[in-house]
Amino acid sequence: MKRLLAPVAAAPLCLAALTDLHAATTISDTRSSGVATSTTGDLTITGTVSPSSGTAVTLDSSNTVSSSGTISITGGDDTTGILVKAGNTGSVSVSGTLTLTDSSVSSTIPLTSAERRYGIWVSGDGVFTGAINTSATITVRGNDSAGILVASQMDGDLTMSGTVSVTGNNSYGIRTTATTGNIAISGTVSALGTGSVGVALDGVTQGEVSVSGSITSTGYLSTTRPTTTAGFAALTANDELQGGAAFRIASTSTGGLNLESTSSITSYGSAPAVVIGSANSEVELGVVPGDTHGLLLAGGIVANGVYDGFSTTGVQIGGLGGTVLVDGGINLTGTVTTVSYKADSTGLSVGSGATIPDNITVSGTISTTVSSQSSKATAISIASGANVNGLIISGTVAAYATGFAGATTAVGSNAVAIYDGSGTVTQITNSGTISATVTLSTDNTGITGTATALDLRANTVGVTITSSGTITGDILLGSGDATVDLTGGKVTGALSFGSGTNTLTIDGGAVYTGALTSDGTLAAAVTNGKLRDSSTSTITMRSLTVGSSGEIDFTADPVNNTNTLFNVSGAASLASGTKIGLIFKSKVTDSNSFTVIKASSLSVGSTDQSLLGDVSYWYKANIAADTTAGTVTVNVARRTAAEAGITVGAGAFNAVYGAFDKDTQIGQAFFNATSASTFGSLYEKMLPDYNGGPFQLLNRGMMALARTESDPTVAMKDERRGAWVQELGFAVSQNRGEGPGYNGNGVALMGGYEKSMENVGIVGLSSSYMITAVNDPDASNGNQVKGEVFTGGAYWRDRYGGLMASASLNAGYIRFSSKRVFTGTDDEGAAFERDANAHWSGYLGDAHFGLGYEQSLGFMFVRPTASLDYFVLSDGAHQESGGSDGFNLKIDERTGQQGNAEAALTFGTQLGGDFQWKPALTVGWKQVFGDGPGDTTASFAGGSSFTLMPQSVVGGGPIARITVQGGNRYSDIALELGGEDRRGFIGYDARFVSKFRF
Repeated sequence: MKRLLAPVAAAPLCLAALTDLHAATTISDTRSSGVATSTTGDLTITGTVSPSSGTAVTLDSSNTVSSSGTISITGGDDTTGILVKAGNTGSVSVSGTLTLTDSSVSSTIPLTSAERRYGIWVSGDGVFTGAINTSATITVRGNDSAGILVASQMDGDLTMSGTVSVTGNNSYGIRTTATTGNIAISGTVSALGTGSVGVALDGVTQGEVSVSGSITSTGYLSTTRPTTTAGFAALTANDELQGGAAFRIASTSTGGLNLESTSSITSYGSAPAVVIGSANSEVELGVVPGDTHGLLLAGGIVANGVYDGFSTTGVQIGGLGGTVLVDGGINLTGTVTTVSYKADSTGLSVGSGATIPDNITVSGTISTTVSSQSSKATAISIASGANVNGLIISGTVAAYATGFAGATTAVGSNAVAIYDGSGTVTQITNSGTISATVTLSTDNTGITGTATALDLRANTVGVTITSSGTITGDILLGSGDATVDLTGGKVTGALSFGSGTNTLTIDGGAVYTGALTSDGTLAAAVTNGKLRDSSTSTITMRSLTVGSSGEIDFTADPVNNTNTLFNVSGAASLASGTKIGLIFKSKVTDSNSFTVIKASSLSVGSTDQSLLGDVSYWYKANIAADTTAGTVTVNVARRTAAEAGITVGAGAFNAVYGAFDKDTQIGQAFFNATSASTFGSLYEKMLPDYNGGPFQLLNRGMMALARTESDPTVAMKDERRGAWVQELGFAVSQNRGEGPGYNGNGVALMGGYEKSMENVGIVGLSSSYMITAVNDPDASNGNQVKGEVFTGGAYWRDRYGGLMASASLNAGYIRFSSKRVFTGTDDEGAAFERDANAHWSGYLGDAHFGLGYEQSLGFMFVRPTASLDYFVLSDGAHQESGGSDGFNLKIDERTGQQGNAEAALTFGTQLGGDFQWKPALTVGWKQVFGDGPGDTTASFAGGSSFTLMPQSVVGGGPIARITVQGGNRYSDIALELGGEDRRGFIGYDARFVSKFRF
């Protein structure tokens, strides 16, 4: 009996010793076989666990695993880094590296042949109670694999702040099937492979799901789109394999989904970036703790198809077969950006079976773009079978459809900002921007689609649209009662009311521009703002009210004799202060009358011309309101140039009128010019350079050359051969008067060779190279005429005591280039520009003769002089290009000639010995005579010619020069500054001359 009792008594002591032995283990060395907590107890890894196959670490007891070291397995199928067996209580914390890989590379297909590899795997029957926290770098290469896989029920938080990278088909970065606890992803997750998903939460999450890190998925080997034809031709099927969604929730999350402001979720390919829903399960997103919404989209979401033919979706809710309920609605404060090429693209998709019982609120940006010949870009799409209460937009919701250059056929691509196919949206409130834009390709071919801001045609229950922001694109309404309340901002696009009882109110300075459509049930009120109807059809309505701060602009098409007509079956009331204006789609030939309002009952606060609003300044208009007949009529007739206040370039008035609408945008700019100042500015942009700026600038340069050839030297011996070189800067300026003003400047390098001939004097040859530029100071748009001049000439001068005489003849060839710019704003409010360029040549010549007499007066001298110059410039005919038929001009050959007579008196002194200085001041009078620059005759394409005369500068004005001259027997230098002022014309020059004998 004693022998039996001794072993029995010792058993508890042995058990206690065994438990203590396995209470904790630290691995700081390298292990080549797997370890399990049932053997080690609480396990800490600071070294390496690297078996050749199977499982590296197993949590198969109620213990903890903490690794800051290395866990790795190379090669083989069915391998696991850390296996957590359900039915235990513990925790997993990883901060080192966990790698399950092989020798394959990510740049070839297949990506790998390995299968069923798991970085961290929770598996087995029962529940694992505990948390998983990883800041490690987890790398897994394998098909049907996962970086983190929770395949059993887990009661505890899942936190990932490190990196998870998975390569292989049908794999996952992170996947859960059932968790009780919060899921927080602040690190980076990437999944590469066909059908592979970044994060998949496929089971119920009893807690909050939050993402503040980065998640990416793709099946592509490269996510960079080719930029060349050869690059596209080199693509194979392996280059365009499709991955899965970047982020997926396929079951309920009681704490909602919070994609925080630092989150970034990206899908390259046709799979959605974010998908919420399941084919066979109910999904509910509860309210995010601390918020009132079930779905918070505060970060950046991107879906990019990269290659042709792959549709994209940023966020997809429902539409998979099961139902989705988002408690508290959606709050989007971040960005959703989607891009497709030759395929559809959707930013936020609410599919069939999805219910948003509250609002979709957008204070961030949704931007959707398709580049295609036949696709649709939809920023927000609500499908039939979905249920959404309303939308509140204070950010940007934008859809863009862009054509391809070189398209051989024009196929429609459409842009839709908001589409409601469910008919359940009952209110849209906009204080931001809702826009749909269809843009032609660079060669204006290949796309004829529609731009729709709001497509609510499925609505039968009624909808209220309130906007104080900007809406661009058509608004299409359904059969339900519709209320459109514009409280500010701008709406541009067609506004089509359905068969319900409809109301349009414009207040708060709002501006609506577009084509109204109504079947007669519309009540329109323009209280404080502007309604600009761009149609030329009859719009029937039940009532019309215009307040004292309201304006309606109707559209007239004189060529087709049509115009907007508001046919009011009830009362039309125009308060005192109301304005009625006209928008023109075509030109008035002579005069026209347009009836714009016809009502059963008409009341007008003021029947005089104060009722008249904006009308293109091409026309003079008057308005007549007949309350007995219930009509308002606007009568228009063309203005003459004088009536339009055109004093500069009036000779082109009829020609400009005949041509301006050949360019649609230029025509719109003119039709929208309703003031004299705006009209006059546009008109002058249509005119050629004709006021003689290049002529006067070149005249000044040639006269400066002649002065150098005729100038006497200081002390240089005239009996020897010599040469000289001159640098010249010169400028002219003409104030605006009968013609536009101009500013011109030029620089020149001149040189010559001369020798003394007995009984003849000094004879010489000269040449020069000049560069000139003339600008229009009244045009900030870059109008300019440039010149490049090459000249050659001969000259003579002689001196007989104090008497001096000179003569010269210079001629040259000039190459001109010009740029004429038209800038304006079209009907869409878009700024545009037309550049007309031309190149041509011409010839110029200058003849000079001068006399002078120098008399010494002690240390002073006085020199009276008289000179005559005659300048001729002939420039050739030329045709502009680069603008349009409504802007380019054909300009005829032009010749100008001008005489310049000067009388001057120079006072100076001569100082020095061997090297003498001769400072002097010249004052005098210059008289100009002759025809001047010459008239300019031009024509627009297919139009009659017109002639414009330059502003006359004939007459006289004072001149002045300051000269400092120095020299000796062998050299002579001079610096001169001079100018003139004549009838608003100012000319000045600065020249430096160096002469020498040899």
